[in-house]
Amino acid sequence: MNYNKLEENNFHEIKQSILDPDSSPLSPTQQQILERWVSAGRTLDRYPTIKNAVKIHQAKYQGLSRAQAYRDVKQAGRLFNSFHKFYYDFWHEWLLSDIVDQINNAKAKNDLMAWHSGHMALLKAIGKRPEVETDPKLVEKHKFVFQADWNNHTLNIDLSFINKIPKRERERLVADLFHEIDEETAREIMNS
Repeated sequence: MNYNKLEENNFHEIKQSILDPDSSPLSPTQQQILERWVSAGRTLDRYPTIKNAVKIHQAKYQGLSRAQAYRDVKQAGRLFNSFHKFYYDFWHEWLLSDIVDQINNAKAKNDLMAWHSGHMALLKAIGKRPEVETDPKLVEKHKFVFQADWNNHTLNIDLSFINKIPKRERERLVADLFHEIDEETAREIMNS
């Protein structure tokens, strides 16, 4: 089917088709796609979990493939991100900046009560310092174990053990543990 993608249309054409669908400049196929996207956007507003929104969207449009439903929901999230996308980091950065501005204004006006309450709000917004520094790689305090089946026995192989053995032996171990499978074996695994 040879038609322009809906995203390539002019914003005013899309807006006109939403406001006045009877005199829409979009083709019927593009109009159907737009209706699906608007519906997916409304679904996302009510059910912000993408997996749930996709299931509801598929139920509403019978015969719609899961891949197409995911594309519709993704496109709706990109175009109509009203409630379902909340950027916590941006909001938190803005909140801290706003509180600091209020503290500076209170200090300039010599308003000690507002200055004190600003510091209390800043303390609540920042939170307490963690008692223990977080390990950035999360490997120093955690034990990682690979499980392998060998002669109907489960072996637990510690990652620190693998890192200590010579490179040649490590490569041999990995080659013995991991085997590529063909499509027939993959089908059997999926069907079992």
